[in-house]
Amino acid sequence: MILHVASIAALFVDQVALSQCFVKCVQDAPTPEWKWWISALAPWIGPLLSGVVSIYIAWRVFHWQGEKDRKQWILDKKMAEWQELLKAAVHIRRIVSFGSENSEIRAQRIREGLKLAIQELEVSAEKCVFLSDFLGDEVKSERFYSFLRDVDLDAEKIDASFERSQRLQSPNPYLTDKDRDRAIEAYLLERGELAVKIGREFIGFNDWLHKEAAISLETLAPERRSAHKEDEVTP
Repeated sequence: MILHVASIAALFVDQVALSQCFVKCVQDAPTPEWKWWISALAPWIGPLLSGVVSIYIAWRVFHWQGEKDRKQWILDKKMAEWQELLKAAVHIRRIVSFGSENSEIRAQRIREGLKLAIQELEVSAEKCVFLSDFLGDEVKSERFYSFLRDVDLDAEKIDASFERSQRLQSPNPYLTDKDRDRAIEAYLLERGELAVKIGREFIGFNDWLHKEAAISLETLAPERRSAHKEDEVTP
């Protein structure tokens, strides 16, 4: 009986020992490698990602600011070139504009100063580098330079008319006083008509030039911009 109880006790002790070993083995099972790497790199991944994101944001801001500064620099250059063109146009306006004086005085003023003013505007245009959207456009460039050519030609006609009138003052046995006065009157009328023509053509040109400057500098309202383009294609 005693031996039987002892054997049962020994068996119980063995089972308890085996149970402890099993629990210990289960608890001491190895951690998966990927979990180990995550736990090992976790202290580094967070700061690293934060740094990368910060660098990317800083790069985007720098790129955006640089692009903004570059556009502003180009806009400033365009504005400076437009100012030179419009200043030369103001010089022409002072010469050809209508005033209280008679047409003969205006024609004389055109004769004395218009060709130089046209050359000033042409030289200013040749110096432009940043107005490719205007002077580089075939239609706009043609209108710009055709005005300069036409006005310069009319200015030469006025100068020639003055010279012919002066020659009539010289003695001419084949020309009566009446014929002389009639010829002088005709030349006077010719110069007056040319002066009026130049003034009217400049008004249209100057208005068009200011609108083109506003478009180039992006200061013209969209609806007015589209209307201005329609005016350009209208014969």
